[in-house]
Amino acid sequence: RRLPRAREGEMVLLDASLHRWLEDRGPQFTLLGFMDDATGKVLVAEFSPTEDARGYFRLLHRLLRRFGVPLSFYGDRHSVFVRNDDFWSVEEQLAGRRQPTQFGRALEQLGITYIAAQSPQAKGRIERLWGTFQDRLISELRLAGANDSVSAQSVLRGFLPDYNRRFARRPRETQTAWRTAPENLDRICCFVHQRVVSNDNVVQWDGQRLQIPQQGQRFSFAGAKV
Repeated sequence: RRLPRAREGEMVLLDASLHRWLEDRGPQFTLLGFMDDATGKVLVAEFSPTEDARGYFRLLHRLLRRFGVPLSFYGDRHSVFVRNDDFWSVEEQLAGRRQPTQFGRALEQLGITYIAAQSPQAKGRIERLWGTFQDRLISELRLAGANDSVSAQSVLRGFLPDYNRRFARRPRETQTAWRTAPENLDRICCFVHQRVVSNDNVVQWDGQRLQIPQQGQRFSFAGAKV
């Protein structure tokens, strides 16, 4: 049995729960959430259509703006967080290191260590949280008559402060481990893709052609990786 971390912000647990949160009144959602290990406080959470990098980026952005940068994240081996394939590109073989996932790259930029649990039991604290929410939160959603994502999010925003007030505990140390978040969060909590500039100084991405405007330092970026 692992002791909770001593300071708030030292470790943040992250996970998702796919469930019929609205019962028969609406569609099935996935609840994404970040929980502080030292206090048991639910830091940020939101309903999302699915468990994907976009949803986790939104939560990460909110966490960084509200609290700061934690020392570590503790989660599972979902493909959003870690590479689960065996493919190595030529560049990766030469570098002796695999490129991280989009979310993993953002954590590296922020200096956050990601710890991958080997089993659901290893992250039992946040798993038990979902069990509690599937009882208490579902009841609140039913009482409020929530039947879509907008009304469900509204109930969740009112539910979390009350839950934290009643069930969060004091950390063993009063000094927190949160670090100041950088200012360029929009350039960190995002998707980064590499492309080669064509001869007409255009970058193609996602079916679009992006013309690079004239620059003072060079005539053309043709052939450059951007």
